[in-house]
Amino acid sequence: MPLDICSMKVRVKPPKIIDREAKRAGIYEPLREHLERVIGADTLTAAHTILEFGSGRNGFIEYYTGEHQTGLALDLVDNTGCYDQRIKCLVSDGRTIPLDDASVDLIVSHSVVEHVGDLPHSLGEMNRVLRPGGHVYITVSPLYYSPFGSHRKDWRAWEVLDPDSPHYLTQYPLGRGENIGSYLNKLTTSQFEAMTEALPWKRMDWTLRRISADIARPVFFETCGVSEVDLVTREFRYVARKS
Repeated sequence: MPLDICSMKVRVKPPKIIDREAKRAGIYEPLREHLERVIGADTLTAAHTILEFGSGRNGFIEYYTGEHQTGLALDLVDNTGCYDQRIKCLVSDGRTIPLDDASVDLIVSHSVVEHVGDLPHSLGEMNRVLRPGGHVYITVSPLYYSPFGSHRKDWRAWEVLDPDSPHYLTQYPLGRGENIGSYLNKLTTSQFEAMTEALPWKRMDWTLRRISADIARPVFFETCGVSEVDLVTREFRYVARKS
């Protein structure tokens, strides 16, 4: 019996609607809760000037900045108009921060420092503008040597570590001209520890979040020459206080 195409009902899947504000808040809330647990909620709300290093167009500076606090959003381009009027946007390549010495009480940076070309220099700039007693809160997700480290959603199995992959050890997974700031510096946990230990920062928290135990290891996993910690650490959270 032939099918009557005309009488068939075609079910059309409605387009997926993404509430970007809700998504951003959902990512932000655990980050703020983590910081509050480490330094205390009162310390966070007492910070007069807060700088987000690498804010992008959809950063978190508005969430950190209260009514009586000064919020600064620093990025490669001027993102004025992406935030409300109480946030001041600054433009910088990360090598210099256009602020006075010891002028910031808290610096936050989420999934940014793995894209910085000269990270020791940029961390030194953060230290310069941070006042003594101020705090820095840096997170990276994902790390380069984790299965998700390429920052491309369609690469999820250590493609950048596979010698047979065309993406082997790539540092521009999104293309050189495709996405500003897409460069990856291959940051490892040991490198970051060494960089921050060279600064007058007293570490208050160092949380490593591992990948799921059921993710299968590829054949080249044992011979890639990278530490086990970096291969299985998906992200880290770092909080420190300047002496």
